[in-house]
Amino acid sequence: MLRYILFHVALPLIAGVSLYIFFRPGTLPVFDALVNTETYNIIMHMRTMIHWSPPGSVIYNLPDALWLYSFFSSINALISMSDDALHTRWVYVPFALALLWESIQFFFPSFGTFDMLDIASYLLTTITFFILHPIRKTLDYESYVKSTSL
Repeated sequence: MLRYILFHVALPLIAGVSLYIFFRPGTLPVFDALVNTETYNIIMHMRTMIHWSPPGSVIYNLPDALWLYSFFSSINALISMSDDALHTRWVYVPFALALLWESIQFFFPSFGTFDMLDIASYLLTTITFFILHPIRKTLDYESYVKSTSL
């Protein structure tokens, strides 16, 4: 279980946050909250040391896809511990929330920038997740974790 959480929940989330912090513009609201902190100084110093500029899709779409995969995996880990097959419906919530957020951005641009590539990355992430983690009606949790562990 710890391995699953490390590789399918924590690692994608850390990678997405790292891309966001180190490669997105320094004018984002998250940086406003960190100004005047030692964390802000460390992040800004590390940003000056990075001499690689990844493509826009890596900077803007991959963090969203990694966040969504991590969210799917955390929901999956929670429902996998339950014997109730009806709990599997909760695994669809992350995709619905991601689409809802993009819809809000479409209708209310002050909440962010609507992007069709984000929707495409959400769809690709959802397909990838369900290929890697097929939904099962009855689940032997230990064998499931062993089959999905790296």
